Amino acid sequence: PVRDHREMAADRLRGLADGAYTLAAAAHDVLHGSDEHAASARGKAGRVLLKGALAALAGASPLAAALLLVAEGAAGMHEAHKLHRAVDPETQERLAREVVESVRARVDRLPPEVAERVVAALRSTPAGDATR
Repeated sequence: PVRDHREMAADRLRGLADGAYTLAAAAHDVLHGSDEHAASARGKAGRVLLKGALAALAGASPLAAALLLVAEGAAGMHEAHKLHRAVDPETQERLAREVVESVRARVDRLPPEVAERVVAALRSTPAGDATR
């Protein structure tokens, strides 16, 4: 059976323990400092917060961030395919940063339900110790 690219990205993200801890810490710094209403991603304030979170995530843990964006539907199948085909870690990290920056550049055009899923996924990631 054919597996959905979003499901595959979610599975791979679950396997990145270190990346998930770094992702959690970066998301916590940006999103948990705001109230839930402001970070809803439906309004302008939420979109600004999401852009800030994505900028932090691109630096902190680009692969985990890119996989989360694919899993939540903010990045498409072509971006998932690029990540999957990368053979060496340096290329994979560069491509992951490109995916995160691509989504960040079009945050204002994301459907509200997709932006909400990304914010919810970032908010629900427990803030962990990035050095674990």
